[in-house]
Amino acid sequence: MRNRSRLWRELAASGLARLETVIAIGENEYTPYGEVTVNRAVSSAALSVGNCVTATVQFSLRPVSSVEIPRTAAAVVRCRFTDDLRESEWMTMGTFYVSRRRNNPVNGLLEFQGFDAMQKADAPFPNLSDYPKAMTGVVTEIASNMGIEIDERTWDFIKTGAGYYIPLPSENERMIKTLGYIGGVCGGNWIVTPENKLRLVPLVSASGAATAEDKAEIIGILGQIQTGDSLTVTGVSAVSGSKRFFAGSDDGGVIAIPSNPYVTTLKTRSVFNDYNGLVYTPYEIKDAIYDPAIEPGDYLISRSDIQSVISWETARYKPAFRGDLSAPFPQETGETERSLS
Repeated sequence: MRNRSRLWRELAASGLARLETVIAIGENEYTPYGEVTVNRAVSSAALSVGNCVTATVQFSLRPVSSVEIPRTAAAVVRCRFTDDLRESEWMTMGTFYVSRRRNNPVNGLLEFQGFDAMQKADAPFPNLSDYPKAMTGVVTEIASNMGIEIDERTWDFIKTGAGYYIPLPSENERMIKTLGYIGGVCGGNWIVTPENKLRLVPLVSASGAATAEDKAEIIGILGQIQTGDSLTVTGVSAVSGSKRFFAGSDDGGVIAIPSNPYVTTLKTRSVFNDYNGLVYTPYEIKDAIYDPAIEPGDYLISRSDIQSVISWETARYKPAFRGDLSAPFPQETGETERSLS
């Protein structure tokens, strides 16, 4: 959960305060027409690590004849709560780069779609030097090439030591691929935070989630809620080329590390040690009322129905803020081939 003032917390918890939203583009600030929709996630699959997820935005503006909003323009979404007597601080909900704009012929509005800075990692390394390089150094280099800072929480989960060095990437390897490989062996997924910082998000802290003081709480549900059976993590499965690695057992939930050239037996066991015993509950909540200061990876509480992680959010920023939250339901999988050699 992001830092916010006591007033923000109070207004958000009331479920009655109005959310005001503005979009800053260059030196201009606009009031959107209708809702601003942001989709963000850490993973689209249950118990999956090594993903690099791009957040998206959709919004509409009334055209201003004197202002041209070009493609790739940075659009910063900001919100605050008010009850007409008090106003909270403004909070940034994401920086997005316009990828598509359309003039709606029916209502005359300008409709925009955009992506966050994760897309900037989908490019080859601009230079390759000083390799092999520690994973911490590679992450720093990639964030610099993306033009953003690193969220300080990331350093709690990037592993260090002799086994966590990166060989020279191939000439055309894209930075986002390397970032995903690092996330996989460190047991997390990459996002760009609403503050426009690169962050490695762990699945959830197995030891601290249930007792965390600052949980994400659902205030109300106007739509549907669906839950599935909880899984306890008992194993980690990984693939590197033709080699397959497995730590633990497949009696419960198995964390999947996708094809990853940096995977080894020791790294697979390290991820297993981090998450062995983690309880994962899949769910889907439609049209929920909650504090929009939540982040993907936060621990969610909803009445007595759900205690789980926020893997996916569709936030609809409008005066009566609403959103959809979920943790993916596991897919049926076949028998896992194992090797620790």
